[in-house]
Amino acid sequence: MIPDPTLDRLADTPFGAPANGDPGVDATVPAAPAGDRPAAVSSVASELGALLMSIRSLRIEEAAAFHAGLQPGAFAVARWIRTAGPSSAGAVATGLLMDKSSVSRHLRVLREAGYVQDEPDPEDRRSTILTLTPLAEERLEHVRMGTRERLQNRLSGWETAEVEQLAALLHRFNVSPRDRPADA
Repeated sequence: MIPDPTLDRLADTPFGAPANGDPGVDATVPAAPAGDRPAAVSSVASELGALLMSIRSLRIEEAAAFHAGLQPGAFAVARWIRTAGPSSAGAVATGLLMDKSSVSRHLRVLREAGYVQDEPDPEDRRSTILTLTPLAEERLEHVRMGTRERLQNRLSGWETAEVEQLAALLHRFNVSPRDRPADA
């Protein structure tokens, strides 16, 4: 594996804390020279790697804030049900790209903690639909508010136009075709 200095500098950096302690731009990651597309793409890849590490750290912290000791996968299941609404275990597995046995284990933990309940599927009485309990809804809202506050703090030195530009660029990146040929 090729060492990545961006990932190295973020390995122990919690979400919301700049890697170099400065709330401004992190000068340890040099910008690509103007017009050097391969270097620019490499910089994007490096920053995406750093972002993914930051998100992974955030998900671990969110899971712990939701319920002490909860695995991030179980937290993802609860969040998915909140977003998608009442769902079957199979739909959760498909939606999260998890295998059914992993979802089943996470659901068992969530049920035992009082966060998920089963209801008969009105369309197929042999199946059940998973719903969140009011306690789970309350805990998820608590976590969401904490995450939003941390993001507000992280962006506090940014102009509104910069935040809007970041949102627009991330949206454009997220909706762009993933498997487009390089010459397209």
